[in-house]
Amino acid sequence: MRWLFVVLVVTACADPLVVSTGSGEVEAGAAVDFPPTALGFSRVRSLTVTNRSRVAKTLTLGTNAPFSSAASIDVPGGAEVAIEVTFTPGSVGAVSGVMLLDGVEVPLRGEGVAPLDCGSPGVCHTVRFDAETLSCVRAPKPDGTACEDVLGCIEAGSCRAGSCVGRA
Repeated sequence: MRWLFVVLVVTACADPLVVSTGSGEVEAGAAVDFPPTALGFSRVRSLTVTNRSRVAKTLTLGTNAPFSSAASIDVPGGAEVAIEVTFTPGSVGAVSGVMLLDGVEVPLRGEGVAPLDCGSPGVCHTVRFDAETLSCVRAPKPDGTACEDVLGCIEAGSCRAGSCVGRA
């Protein structure tokens, strides 16, 4: 009977909050990794907090730049709540930080990268930097868009399938 009492006390004293990153519960050394992120852009990752008790709990959250999150979050008893953490790099290179959830430390890691210079798009194309793929995306302008060729040889030009066509 004495042994059963000890087991119940240990179980009752277990931490009622569990933090997970989507790949399981956070353990010592586990971190939230952000993919490479271009300067001037942000990436968001979610942490899930599970409240195993029946009592609602308000968590105080804390991060430092270049990471950010809400200042606090309410977790109802027996519920799971997602916490969004944002990474907005201010310089090129690897960076690490910590998110504090009522004393629980969750390491955060990210890398800032320079966006590509996508160059000139051409007369009948557009070009833009895609922050998700970290690449330049080139696309033809809609057919019928007015254009002038670079040599000025075409009159009343319009884009057709990515080329400027008209009267010579």
